[in-house]
Amino acid sequence: MNRLGITLKLGGRADEAAQWFRRAAEAGSTDGMANLALYLMGQGRNQEAAEWFRRIGDPLGEAFARRLSSEPDNPPDR
Repeated sequence: MNRLGITLKLGGRADEAAQWFRRAAEAGSTDGMANLALYLMGQGRNQEAAEWFRRIGDPLGEAFARRLSSEPDNPPDR
């Protein structure tokens, strides 16, 4: 699922990729969690991204989560 997301993202289909990253993340893939969190950061959805970084369960993920938790959501201008 995560690999399909990567393929879609590389093909310029980021929103579709995010659906597959979410499926992978919900199935327990830490790579899927990281990719979903990065996508959410790009969308300005910092609080949700922080939750996914936290779920990864490693020090780097926790560091990202702490940083994002202190930042408000900030949707990109379209």
